[in-house]
Amino acid sequence: MISHRRVHHRHRDDNKRVQVVNLHKHAIKNKDYFKWITGTDQFSITVQCLKKHEFVPREIHEHITQIINVHKGGLQVIYDEQDAPSTDKIVKIALAGEDIIVNPMTYHKLQPLHGKSVKFSSYYFPAEHSPEDNRERQYQ
Repeated sequence: MISHRRVHHRHRDDNKRVQVVNLHKHAIKNKDYFKWITGTDQFSITVQCLKKHEFVPREIHEHITQIINVHKGGLQVIYDEQDAPSTDKIVKIALAGEDIIVNPMTYHKLQPLHGKSVKFSSYYFPAEHSPEDNRERQYQ
């Protein structure tokens, strides 16, 4: 016979066990280069606003998958393999309503499409950022 007893786990904040978050609204209203929205040890969610001459510098996440959702404008993701020569770049473009998945160990740089501003959110699995994170705007 199978037992159907409930197991109660203690969490840091019981109010965050189930959250309703309007990421689209957060992203559209956001004017900051980088803003942490919510997260746990397993994930983090941020929103970003890149103006026409701004970008996210080339970076790599060794053990993290990043899912980017474009809320307004267009975003270029310029990426390459870890050991690829600097000339071997691939460009992917996502428009509002589209997602980009950046797998671990992929060098990538983000910039607005056609020199126009872009607003997007990023999900990181496992968590990459915390409320204390602060990033400076990067200009081209």
